[in-house]
Amino acid sequence: MSKETSPIPFTEFSNNVSRFFEQVISESKPVIVENEKGERAVLKPVISRKLQGRKKTQADREAFLSSLGGWKGVDVDQFLKDNEESRQLNTRPPVEL
Repeated sequence: MSKETSPIPFTEFSNNVSRFFEQVISESKPVIVENEKGERAVLKPVISRKLQGRKKTQADREAFLSSLGGWKGVDVDQFLKDNEESRQLNTRPPVEL
């Protein structure tokens, strides 16, 4: 688990808002602001496009397209019936009080 950031006093934050904003953006780490009463607020980055994952390749697209129709030939009514029956099974051991 990551180390928690120590809170910044509100007066310091309000005097340097642009600096803290740039820090949050550049380091992708949240900033915790605390007022005199001890109440806290968090300024954190929104997940940027670069953090969402890698760019999809042609191989990824081909793999996705090859998976189409994977459920073809499945009896949907029987599947739903079997699914409902499996939900009714109790697999937990009895509770002893």
